[in-house]
Amino acid sequence: VLAVDEIHVYRGRQGADVAMLLRRLRERMGREPICVGTSATIASEGGPEERRAAIARVGTRLFGVSIERDAVVGETLVRRCRVEPPATGAALRAAVQAPPPAPEPHELGRHPLAAWVESTFGVRANGDRLERAKPLAFEEGVRRLAEASALPADRCRAALEAVLQVGARTPADEVGPFFAFRLHQFLSSGASFYATLEPPAVRHVQADPALRLSEEPLRLLFPLAFCRACGQEFYLVNRFVDRVAARSPELDAPPSEAEGEPGFLAIAEEGLWDPQDDDEWPDGWLEWRNGRPRLKRDYERYRPERLFASPDGTIGTEPRAGALACLWQPRPFMICPCCRTAFDRRFKRDFGKLVTLAQIGRSTASTVLAAATVRRLRAREAERSAGKLLSFTDNRQDAALQAGHTNDFVQTVLVRAALVGALAKKPELRASELGSAMFEALDLPPEAWMRTPVASGPGFDRARRVMERMLQHLALADLARSWRVTQPNLEECGLLRLDYERLDEFLADDGVWRGVPLLEGARADQRAGVMRPLLDHLRRGLAIDAELLRADDLDKLGQESRAVLAEAWAIDEDERLPRARAALLPGGRVERGVDTIGLGTGST
Repeated sequence: VLAVDEIHVYRGRQGADVAMLLRRLRERMGREPICVGTSATIASEGGPEERRAAIARVGTRLFGVSIERDAVVGETLVRRCRVEPPATGAALRAAVQAPPPAPEPHELGRHPLAAWVESTFGVRANGDRLERAKPLAFEEGVRRLAEASALPADRCRAALEAVLQVGARTPADEVGPFFAFRLHQFLSSGASFYATLEPPAVRHVQADPALRLSEEPLRLLFPLAFCRACGQEFYLVNRFVDRVAARSPELDAPPSEAEGEPGFLAIAEEGLWDPQDDDEWPDGWLEWRNGRPRLKRDYERYRPERLFASPDGTIGTEPRAGALACLWQPRPFMICPCCRTAFDRRFKRDFGKLVTLAQIGRSTASTVLAAATVRRLRAREAERSAGKLLSFTDNRQDAALQAGHTNDFVQTVLVRAALVGALAKKPELRASELGSAMFEALDLPPEAWMRTPVASGPGFDRARRVMERMLQHLALADLARSWRVTQPNLEECGLLRLDYERLDEFLADDGVWRGVPLLEGARADQRAGVMRPLLDHLRRGLAIDAELLRADDLDKLGQESRAVLAEAWAIDEDERLPRARAALLPGGRVERGVDTIGLGTGST
C-alpha cells in the first residue's frame, strides 16, 4: 500500500516533484501497489458526483494511475439528536424558552433547540444523504433564530450559547463528541482605510473595502497608506490621462498595464514641501551644472507633480471648483513631502517605506492574538496555570518559525515594558543607568531569568549584574533604527524621546564652531537643525561608542550569559548581536571586519 496524507498540499512545482517521486517509487516496488490518498479539502464546490470526479482527477495526476470516481470514499454522517428540529415559529419559541438540557448525551439528544443547532450549524440534507452544513457565523445563526421565532435577538443568543456550552461539556461516548462540528472564529487581516478625495475635515473614511460611496454625485473611495517616518497619508491610485482610480491596498501588488500608472496622491496641505524648488532636493538626487544644482535625470520622473483632483476621480493641472490640490508621484515611493524622508532608486519595494492597516505578517498576527488570548484566559481562571493555549501548524518548519517569532516577540515586549516602567519611576535616564533601572522595573522572579534560580547570595548578585548588562544592550539595540517593520520601537511610536547631554550648551558655544564651514556664523537653532538629525542618524545606525556594543565586550557578555542566565535570555554561541559601527565619510576606510554606515550624499 502506498499512502500519501494531505494530498491537496502537493501543487505546482512541489506537486510535480512528489508525483515523479511516487512514479519512481512504484517502479522500484516491482509490482503495482494500492494507492491511497487522504484529504479533507480537495474539492468543496458542486454536487457529490462533481466532487468525487475532481478528487479522482487529483489522485490520478499525483499517483500516475487511473483512479475512478467510484474509488473515492467520502464520509457518512448521522444525526445525534433523536427529535426533529422545530418546524413552526411556536415550536421554535418554546425550544428557545425551554431550560437548557443536562450535559448528558441522552438529555441533549432530546432537546429541540439542540436539534435546531445540529441542523443549522452541523448537517444538511441533500436528497437521501446528510452533508456538512456550509459554515455559518454565530451571529447569523442568532439572526435566523430570532427571525424564525419572533423573539428578541438577545434572548436567542443566550439560549444558543447555553446549548452550545452544554454540548462542549457533554462527555464523549463510543461514537465521539455530541456535536460533530466545532465553532471557529475566522480572523481575517485588517483592511486598509478607504477615504474620499475631499478635504480632511469633511472627507468620508471607512475600513470596509469599497470603490465608491455614492452614485449621485459620484464620490470614489481610495485605499490609504501612511509614511512610516511621519504618518503622512497617501491615496493609492492608478493614474490615467484625465482621472485616477483606486488600486490594490497591497503596496507591492504587481501592476497591470490595463490599470494605468500606479502611484500616490497626497493632499497638498499647508506645510508640505514644494517639490518645484531644486535647492531643497536630497543631495544624492542632485548634480551640478554650470554652478547650479539640478535634479538628476534618473530621478526626474519621481518629482511630485501638482494636480487638482475631484471626488469623482477626475484630475487636471489647473484649479477648478470642488477640486482638491494634491501632489502626485509614481510608484515606487521615493520621497515624503511631509518629513522629506528620501530613498534610493535601488529600493523599489514600498513595504518598508509605507504602511497600511492590513500590512502585517501572519506570524506577528498569530503572536499578538495568542498573547491576547492567554491574558484573557488567565484573567478568567482562578488558577494561573489553568489558562493554556494550544496552537497547531501543518509542518515543523512553520511551527519552528512561529515559535521563534513568539519567543522573540515576548522578549522584545519585556524589554520595552521594562524601559517604560523605568521611565515611569525616573523620567530621565542616562544610557549607563538603563540596565539597573530596567531590572528593577521588570521585577522578574529568579526562575524566569536565572539558569540556577536562587533568591540571594553571590550567585544571585553575579547573575543580576549580567542580566542588567543584557537588558542595557537589548535596549540600546532596540532603540537603533528598527529592522522590525511591523514592530516599531518606542521612539518611533512616540512613547519616549532621546536627547544628547549638554547639546544645547554645545550648540550655543560659538568658539567650538570657529572654522567650521556654514555653521561658524549660524545661530544655535540653525546648528541644531543640522546636528540633531546627524546625531540621530549616527545613533540609529549604532555609530555609538558604548561598552556593550563593542565586539569584545559582547563576546564576554555572551559567555557570562550562557553561564548564569536562563536559556531565553542567554546569547547563543552562533548568535550575532547588533554591535557598534563606524561612520564613514566619502572615501573613508576602516579595517576589515568592522561594520560601517555611510555618510555620503546618498545616505538617508
